[in-house]
Amino acid sequence: MIASKSKQRSRGWKEGCCCRCIIQLGWMIYWMIEWLAEGILFIASSKFRIMVAIVISYAFLSTTALFIAGFFENSAVAPSLWNKWIPDELSPTWERIRLDLLDKEMKRKEMLKLLELERDSKREEMKLKGRDEWEEISTKSITDSVLIEKMGKHSDIDRLFQVKGDYLGDIKNDWSQAYNLYKKANELNPLEVNYLANMAWALLKLNRGKEAMKCLWKSYEIRPTYGSLVSLIDVAWKLNDWEKYDWLHGKVLEGAREGVQRREKVWLNPYLALHLPLTLEELKWISRGYSMSHDATDIRYMSKAMMLTYPKWDGKRKIRVGYVSPDIRNHAVGIQIRSMFEYHDHDSFEIFVYSVNEEAKMPDHVYAKVNQTADRLTDIHIKEWSEAAKRINDDQCDILIDLALFTAYSRMDVFAAKPAPIQVAWLGLAVTTGAPHYDYIIADQTVIPEESFPHYSEKVVWMPHSYHIFDHKQFYGLPSSKKYSFSQYLFSTKIPTDQPPPTQFFFCNHQNNYRLDPQIIYHWTNILKRTNGTTLIIKHQTDESTDEVKKQALSFGISTEVDTPGEWPRLLFMRGGGMDHIHQKSICNLYIDIPKYNGHSTSGDMLWAGVPVLTLPLESMASRAAASFIKTSGIPELIADSWEDYEEKAVWLSSFPPEYFAFRKKIEDERMTNPLFDTFLFVKHLEEAFEEMMRIRYAEKSNPRHFQVQNLQSTFGAKQLQNPT
Repeated sequence: MIASKSKQRSRGWKEGCCCRCIIQLGWMIYWMIEWLAEGILFIASSKFRIMVAIVISYAFLSTTALFIAGFFENSAVAPSLWNKWIPDELSPTWERIRLDLLDKEMKRKEMLKLLELERDSKREEMKLKGRDEWEEISTKSITDSVLIEKMGKHSDIDRLFQVKGDYLGDIKNDWSQAYNLYKKANELNPLEVNYLANMAWALLKLNRGKEAMKCLWKSYEIRPTYGSLVSLIDVAWKLNDWEKYDWLHGKVLEGAREGVQRREKVWLNPYLALHLPLTLEELKWISRGYSMSHDATDIRYMSKAMMLTYPKWDGKRKIRVGYVSPDIRNHAVGIQIRSMFEYHDHDSFEIFVYSVNEEAKMPDHVYAKVNQTADRLTDIHIKEWSEAAKRINDDQCDILIDLALFTAYSRMDVFAAKPAPIQVAWLGLAVTTGAPHYDYIIADQTVIPEESFPHYSEKVVWMPHSYHIFDHKQFYGLPSSKKYSFSQYLFSTKIPTDQPPPTQFFFCNHQNNYRLDPQIIYHWTNILKRTNGTTLIIKHQTDESTDEVKKQALSFGISTEVDTPGEWPRLLFMRGGGMDHIHQKSICNLYIDIPKYNGHSTSGDMLWAGVPVLTLPLESMASRAAASFIKTSGIPELIADSWEDYEEKAVWLSSFPPEYFAFRKKIEDERMTNPLFDTFLFVKHLEEAFEEMMRIRYAEKSNPRHFQVQNLQSTFGAKQLQNPT
């Protein structure tokens, strides 16, 4: 009954609204014509002036008509946004999207009316009940006893259930109970979208992704904000849920570009932004919005207010270098930087390491190694940025390096306080910070070519080889020369035998499933369709995401099923490995990179395992990293210059031409002398960069500028021990 009344009201409201719009539009046109007619009579003292007035009037009315027509056009995505991003086979049907949007809008308004009626029926009895006590407990520390007492007394206050859910989820890690409490809060107040978002977060923690997506879509239908769209695409990438991907992807991209054009902060984390086809200038603005959002009013004056002092340097004392990272632990970044502190010249440099993550602690092997080899390892778990900045400034570092940037647990707020005179962005995320308080970014000529300099707020430091450090030689040691055998336990999908035929060619990609999208699946399936006896191995993340990838591949004509017993499937999903994962990955013949966001640690793993890497560099630093690694390894032939070239090279190499074996032999033979894996050499280049930064500031008394580091390979190359420690 309520629903039918709601529909009638909604239909009547729509009809009335349309009538009012038509009447208002008619009056507007009438007044414009009358105003123009009066203007024409006023200026028409000659035939020439009449002619001019008519032309101007015609132009004005035409422009107005075009504006009105454009205003009422309801297109979800401008086709130009897709021109160079989505293949023709994936181009959305604009009419279907338009109708879909109109249908969604009608359903959304009907649902809102229904929810408003439900809420209003409860509002009177809930209006004042218990509010004083709610204010009382909101100022107290949250404990089980306080919440249980208040919830028993006021079982109809939705916020109590939310707070209890937050407590159980974030503190107790009981996401099942947290979800039940968020659900109860949502039942009490179905129009509060935060409860739906909390339900979705709890469901993701419980590996119930499909239900999480439903909660987020419902949240968007109630309050269609840009933040809701970003949450949706974030979870869609995590789950590889591509059912409405074309529309969702286009809306997020369109919203980001509109925010950039208006010079507003775009509520899109730069890490997410790197997965969209944004320009470098758009990425710079989005990054700036995030890096400058740390209490900007105070930051403008904080250095003076906090009385921060900077050290002097006469060129004689040690240069004090500080590294700030949340990943001094068993983490991709931690593993790569593990040995570098030992290789610093401690007679010329004093090395400070600041660990800003409580999870990084003894007996973690990375933390223990850094604690042993750095001059000082300091835990800074202070939440207040001003205190953390003061603590770092007390050490009087000359150069401070941010190893996290926009990644989890980073402390960009501390860097905004400028606790050191020279601040450097490196390694954590391959993107500009967009912020004036970072002076330099460590890069190379491949990831940031000279023509891209204007799109980076920092001055670019070109390393002689790659900007990335890989400590594989020390951490993993030399991979076994014996080829790793296939075993069923490695795969979540069934394999026919442990011994594939020698002619079977295995493509692979072991990147996180977050990087996948319909476009890369489209190109990969094209490669499979053009080759015989080939299989693509993808990393298995969750059962849900694996099923979605299978479904997408099937839509492009590639099935995971086999027609003949003993035949190898075209698509396999490989489980992650432990310390032996480098050796496991060596079963692959060719690693095919994801162009929009390259495998960084993953590409390094494959090259260390002796597996050739094929990539297609685009515009962003994150999309050009693998090309840097490949060039440094001396195999630039594996860098494609277009999507067509990417597919052609993959098809060519799958036939095992002589060049394929030459590439593999070069990688394996030169592995121990490859500058990409020479941590000792990399540290010497880094020290050369630090000395140049100090010379520019203190000897030249100049502002930061771009420069290139001298190649010291002939002096320091391949000098370090090759055994793992």
